[in-house]
Amino acid sequence: MAITDLTVPVISFTGRGVLSRQAVERGGVDIDRITFQDLAADAARLVDQQALYGTGASGQALGAITTSGIITITQTATTGLDTIKAIANAIQSINTQRLLPPDVIVMHPRRWGALTIAVDSSNRPLVAVEAGQLNVFGQGEMAAVQTTVGTIGGVPVVTDPNLRTNLGVGTNQDEILVIRRGDLYLWEQPDTVRQFVFEQPVG
Repeated sequence: MAITDLTVPVISFTGRGVLSRQAVERGGVDIDRITFQDLAADAARLVDQQALYGTGASGQALGAITTSGIITITQTATTGLDTIKAIANAIQSINTQRLLPPDVIVMHPRRWGALTIAVDSSNRPLVAVEAGQLNVFGQGEMAAVQTTVGTIGGVPVVTDPNLRTNLGVGTNQDEILVIRRGDLYLWEQPDTVRQFVFEQPVG
């Protein structure tokens, strides 16, 4: 057996919300909660970006997309069906090379939106968003983001607005990830997000 140690960098994200004394006193406990929720949401966005695109350099994680040796399927999709075909090709490639199936598809919300309104040559939908639609390759809902929105070929689809949409010669292409989640690792401390309050003038 050949064993290689992994270098796992420790990364911290910091942010702050500056509040006036009047806002704190008049806003009550809600002002703290609202401010902290905003900061925590931005921290989650940064973690997601690192998980996708971290380069592995000092102070960065190694992202799923920037990892060397991953399977890449290039498809200049002109129709929704072309996109479905590319996803099917990625699924079979993982099945063939990894010998285990992928268990999630991640795409930008605009790509999922395009698929939910895409039709074939007979104007039949490719992804069912209403009950009773037949001959579809997937199913799901339009109005959801950063969660499971449906399936394609039986594989759950998650939308992520952090995915790039400026790729290609025309800087208008995006990427779709077909992933086996068990092959990805993210270690976080149990108390990932901490809140501190400092009562002092802004310097």
